[in-house]
Amino acid sequence: MNRWIRKLADKHSLDSEKWFDLRLQFSMNCVERTRHLIENSRAQELYILALNYPAGVTRDELAEAAKECSKIAASHQGNSSNTRLDGSGHAAVSATQGLAHALHAEAWLAAEYTGYAKVYSYSPHAVTQPAAFAEEYAWQYKTLQQLLKLAGITSEAPDFTIT
Repeated sequence: MNRWIRKLADKHSLDSEKWFDLRLQFSMNCVERTRHLIENSRAQELYILALNYPAGVTRDELAEAAKECSKIAASHQGNSSNTRLDGSGHAAVSATQGLAHALHAEAWLAAEYTGYAKVYSYSPHAVTQPAAFAEEYAWQYKTLQQLLKLAGITSEAPDFTIT
């Protein structure tokens, strides 16, 4: 879990209903960075559907898409305990899980899964090294900070040194 975005979320009560749209936007920004790792074509379609919120897609439709995407993620071969996956397989599972959480506007989980997907995609062994997440965590924080700034809220950037 990216403790910096969690601090921002807690500080500004971003888990409240009033921030649904911001959480969704942040989540979709995270998914955009790992979208190329999503293997399932229907999940890709659900991603595109979510981009049309609120212009033509309702919250109910998003909720249905989220349920469907959760099933897609759960049915991925990498979710079987007896399946061995390489890094790209783990990245695909995590990216799809990230999308499922994004569709629910579960921003912090979407960020966590897409962060794992990003790291898995370039170095599967790096997921055991906290410093491997520093770049992604910094990007997530800065992205959330920019969205908050657009909403009229400013926050200072922390030191992203991970030990």
